[in-house]
Amino acid sequence: MHIVGTDGRARKTSMVAKQGRRMSLGTSGVLSDMNCVTCLAPVANRIMQAFRDPAKVAGYVNASTFAYDIISLCRKVCPIFEEESRCLRLSAPCYVFGDVHGNLTDLRFFQENVWRLGMELTGGTFLFLGDYVDRGMLGLEVVAYMFSQKCNLPSKLYMLRGNHETRSVNGDEGWYGQKSFFQQCKVRFGESLGQEVYDEVNKVFDRLPLAAVIDGDIFCVHGGIPRPIPGMSELEAIECVPRVFDPDSSEDNQLVQTVTDCVWSDPATKIQEQDLDEDGFGESLRGEDAVCFGTPAIDRFLERNELSYIMRAHTSLTEGIDVSKGCRVFTIFSTSKDHGGGPDATCGCVLVDGEQIFVINRTPHYERYKVQRHGQIEITSGPADESETNLVM
Repeated sequence: MHIVGTDGRARKTSMVAKQGRRMSLGTSGVLSDMNCVTCLAPVANRIMQAFRDPAKVAGYVNASTFAYDIISLCRKVCPIFEEESRCLRLSAPCYVFGDVHGNLTDLRFFQENVWRLGMELTGGTFLFLGDYVDRGMLGLEVVAYMFSQKCNLPSKLYMLRGNHETRSVNGDEGWYGQKSFFQQCKVRFGESLGQEVYDEVNKVFDRLPLAAVIDGDIFCVHGGIPRPIPGMSELEAIECVPRVFDPDSSEDNQLVQTVTDCVWSDPATKIQEQDLDEDGFGESLRGEDAVCFGTPAIDRFLERNELSYIMRAHTSLTEGIDVSKGCRVFTIFSTSKDHGGGPDATCGCVLVDGEQIFVINRTPHYERYKVQRHGQIEITSGPADESETNLVM
């Protein structure tokens, strides 16, 4: 592993030697602030079992019981998200994850290597930057797992909204076909019950925060920074978004612009940098109302809000992590599938720990190592050794 220090230089170090028991610091405080894991509701227990060993519960995840469990979870988790600020203030240590897109395999990789003892017994918090559904075929399992964790560990797991947490995207069967979350709900549970599951999940999505700031220094968002609004800072504009908001049905152009910029925008390419407006924004290659943000916009945003870095997702990467714009913008992608990356595509996450940033990547050969060592693809217990996890900066 390499660590980026305050001087901007990367230095190689051993994760075990550097972290040790330190990764569990603060765990006792977190445990005192949450419900006992042994008191989990039957709904959460069933979903956790499905996540740990899906082969044993194939009947459950394809039955109406799973649908009603998801509906119950949605109704329990909505008030939790509704109480959160639109721009969260989090403290390190914090693990930051990018797009998941219905990929249960890579999500389980992170469980086996990042929170191998469980999130509740792992020091720090977990921040996901959005795009939980579509493209991958297990979006229902992903949201069920995430909502279960949020219900049981509201001060450990945080979820931001991505562009796929909007009905105009996750309901687009014409574009995504069988990889559309809407179609997956109907195919799995039938037209009527599938529609109900889809509606309840999107009600949760309407309540997801849009951004987070770690240690008052790192801005985290799904897409990118919002365009400036006269009379307020960008963070203030984000906080003005209602805690229950559907951008697809709103007629407030200012609010829609702020949300759209947060979930859709991208860093400008070198060519786009040459054609930006006076605020440092330009037309996005994605079309529609999306924008790109260039170096001038990044300079202004970081200086105005007294920040140092931007961590975002949204852009598919075969390497899992990318650093751009003078090492001030981190792009994090936490799924290795369904984006045309081929067999060597990987995924990653970032650990922010004080003044240090750790980048954790999944080696493309991880599943092959598991087969060689254990003789099967699905592993339900036992951590991977260090050779299975590629840690790079």
